[in-house]
Amino acid sequence: MKFENFLQEKHTQQYPEILDDDVPNAFNAWLTEINADTWIAYGDEYGTLKMLEGKEFILNGFRPHIEKLKKEVFIK
Repeated sequence: MKFENFLQEKHTQQYPEILDDDVPNAFNAWLTEINADTWIAYGDEYGTLKMLEGKEFILNGFRPHIEKLKKEVFIK
């Protein structure tokens, strides 16, 4: 997920009542109203999310490769 998509989700959570046709303009206006502290908080939250996604990939993404290697070692 890109940071922009993350922010779009935040916007949608805050303003679920906005109609689909109005979302792009409302989102752009919302971006201009975010203060520095909120930008930092969103950046920290996004960074944590990406870190957790990376850990999950490392733990689970390599698992099929490890299992394949284990099978090859036992076959020989």
